[in-house]
Amino acid sequence: MTVAPTMASLGFDSIRGVRAGQPLGARRLAAIAWRVAIGTAVLASAVVFAIRLVQSGALLFDFKGDLFRAGQAILRGQSPYHPRYLAALAELKRAGGMLPSAFAVPVYPAPLLLAAVPFSLLPYLLSGVLFMVLMGGAMISGLRLLGVRDWRYMAVALASWPFLFGLVIGALGPVLVLGIGLAWHFRARLWTPAIAISSVVIAKVFPWTLLVWLFVTRRFRTLALTLVIGIASLFAAWAVIGFAGMSEYPRMLANLSFVERGSGVSLVAALLGAGVPGGVAEVVALAAGLLLLGAAYRFARRPGGEAQALGLSVIAALTASPIVWAHYLVLLFVPRE
Repeated sequence: MTVAPTMASLGFDSIRGVRAGQPLGARRLAAIAWRVAIGTAVLASAVVFAIRLVQSGALLFDFKGDLFRAGQAILRGQSPYHPRYLAALAELKRAGGMLPSAFAVPVYPAPLLLAAVPFSLLPYLLSGVLFMVLMGGAMISGLRLLGVRDWRYMAVALASWPFLFGLVIGALGPVLVLGIGLAWHFRARLWTPAIAISSVVIAKVFPWTLLVWLFVTRRFRTLALTLVIGIASLFAAWAVIGFAGMSEYPRMLANLSFVERGSGVSLVAALLGAGVPGGVAEVVALAAGLLLLGAAYRFARRPGGEAQALGLSVIAALTASPIVWAHYLVLLFVPRE
């Protein structure tokens, strides 16, 4: 199977470089020219995006604020979380004050912050470069696990704005693609998809819809194991850091959602921009996500419909989430035919 949406709509399946009647030499020359053109476009796009983001001060912005500094705090025996800062931002927004144009503080659950500690043992620049390399590898590996074999498909993904933007600011989108790829490729097993999906949900919370995919495809043992692994991981990781911030975590997420609601590219943000009240916008987005999960259930009942159900579950996560940043859209490379 291939990743959907199909690349036929982009004209790739009709591009062969030559007609069948052309000489072999011309065919090879055209094929080489096509590969060079695509490679040049990917490289040029990466360079332009990187230069512009470096000039804006965005290079590894999320990595530094969300992961690297959190790891440093854990190594010093301090709480990596800043609930008072987020509470202050929420109060400022309620009062109609001016919010910072951008900020990055650790809000990931404890297991992910603990996993980031090894990066904080290295010099910042070295750890940042290593993180970017790992994210590139995660994206490529995830797409291959999802069935991508055509290098042109891969080039489109790696040249896309969501991937390049996320790569430069140090976002975790490729890890989500890798986790979903592992869950799909090893879906017939028990432990691998359970560990992969629990990791994805712990990392970003909003892909909880993957749990629904396990349910509608009748993988009840995997679903149960996923929940057990997730809960055990959360408790164990928070125990390691002395349960710092655990009791405040739900409120901290609520404040973050309130502060950032209306930003990004979510359905909620679009509805707020159209003048819909915040509470109503969130309900509509959740309802739309549930409708997509209902469609996933219908596809899952059909022979060979597991792939479509997975894709709809991923789109439902992006639809229902009140916060969707541009780099989250790397997940759009997951839906399958």
